[in-house]
Amino acid sequence: MTAILSSTSHPGVPYDLSPEFIQELFSKHRIDYIIHGDDPCLLPDGSDAYAHAKKLGRFRMVSGVAKGIRG
Repeated sequence: MTAILSSTSHPGVPYDLSPEFIQELFSKHRIDYIIHGDDPCLLPDGSDAYAHAKKLGRFRMVSGVAKGIRG
């Protein structure tokens, strides 16, 4: 089962997805993958906001989602 949790549908979702929060998503909310568009998502220090999910193999990227939405 894959669920989608976004900052739009769930205002408490942090931009910086810590390993602890990611684990909570997978266990408590039963989310299989973290999904984001192909636009970069960088933290203030320049690191990838999704690095931990990618390391776990539980990140999926979708192309072209932001086109026409932001801009």
